[in-house]
Amino acid sequence: LRDRFAGRPNLDVIEGDVRDLAAILGDRGIARADHVLSGLPVPSFPADLRRDLFRAVRDVLAPDGTYNQITEIP
Repeated sequence: LRDRFAGRPNLDVIEGDVRDLAAILGDRGIARADHVLSGLPVPSFPADLRRDLFRAVRDVLAPDGTYNQITEIP
């Protein structure tokens, strides 16, 4: 993804624990995200991790922001 979207303004590919999303964005001086795109295999996560993921995204998403989940299940 970094190579494919290199040079795009305002786009940052982040590898990290979603539960640390607020801190990851804070380190970049970002309080709110306009869009969050996730390729995590959310349906296979335990319920508590799914809950934590959605809370973390909710806490940083701008009021008009979007969350897109892309999951491929074999």
